[in-house]
Amino acid sequence: MVGGSLIVSSFALFGGAMPGIAQEVECEAYEEDGMGVAVCVDDDGNTAVSVTDEEGNQVTIVEDEEGNEYTEIIEVEQ
Repeated sequence: MVGGSLIVSSFALFGGAMPGIAQEVECEAYEEDGMGVAVCVDDDGNTAVSVTDEEGNQVTIVEDEEGNEYTEIIEVEQ
């Protein structure tokens, strides 16, 4: 389930960067030592890497085809 949420987040980030443009996005997700990781790349070379820990904290880094980098951090309050 962690991998699924990471992929959805990556799709949302790509969609926000390119509204109205249909893109084919390839993603690979895996879980290791309680950390979920997803890496996604679209046809234009935009990339997103997202990591989620067991508590739901998430860091996502997106780099577009021009080399611009965007970071999103989601922390779960306890």
